[in-house]
Amino acid sequence: MRRIPSSQILSGFAIVRELPSEDPMDDRELLDEFVKARSQGAFRELVERHLPVVYSAARRMVRDAHLAEEVAQSVFTTLAQKADSIRPPQVLGGWLYNTTRHLAMHAVRTEQRRREREQNCLRHAISRTRSRRFGNQRTS
Repeated sequence: MRRIPSSQILSGFAIVRELPSEDPMDDRELLDEFVKARSQGAFRELVERHLPVVYSAARRMVRDAHLAEEVAQSVFTTLAQKADSIRPPQVLGGWLYNTTRHLAMHAVRTEQRRREREQNCLRHAISRTRSRRFGNQRTS
């Protein structure tokens, strides 16, 4: 299984302020720091900690590396948007897993619908081509 580097997902996030690297902070402290100060360093640390698990879970659920990358990126985008709604005793790892599961299911459904639309368009195009071909042969 191919692992995506966290730098690939983090490329869209500008690092504005780095956290001091004295004592490693736990997830709750990092999340609080991100919520209070919009600390990109805290967010980066959360992504680096949890990206491998989020990506692996997404990969198992969607069974497609590229789609799993999109799901993982969406999970962390959602985290950035909803970080202030994650309150104790809720565990960040559980929140990330549930969010991954919901976004992966949505991605799979969306992908299935896209494929169905493409197949319907292809069937319609083939049908039109056949009717034109057979229609032209009858008139000749």
